[in-house]
Amino acid sequence: MTHKLDPSFGSFAFPDPRDWPAEAVWKFQQITGAHSVRELFIFDIGEVVVCLMQDAIAARSVLRAAPDEWSINEGFPTLVFGRWKIQEYTRQLEEAGYQVCILTQEVERNPQGAGGGKVVDIGSASEQLARRRRKWA
Repeated sequence: MTHKLDPSFGSFAFPDPRDWPAEAVWKFQQITGAHSVRELFIFDIGEVVVCLMQDAIAARSVLRAAPDEWSINEGFPTLVFGRWKIQEYTRQLEEAGYQVCILTQEVERNPQGAGGGKVVDIGSASEQLARRRRKWA
């Protein structure tokens, strides 16, 4: 079964969440932890940036992303876009009311940590988010 979302700039279909691959859903939940529907995770994995699962649907419903940035090839929604769009897409998502969390994987291209903001290893993101929630609870 597929669902169809019709934002003002066009429609797109996605598979029913009950049909998404269990392993992919589990891995996503391990990285992001429990989060509200207003928190949206963007994974910076180098040359491209990715939104997955329900976050891809939310992002796609707000952003005027190109059709070739949208995919369901692995059985779950994926929005993949160029790294250069991250600032503009983040701004648009925040204007729509989302709290954007950008998770960056450590990569060899920047071994000294020069030239950028804080880098968060996506492998430890779950633990960091849990600590943050306890701190503000």
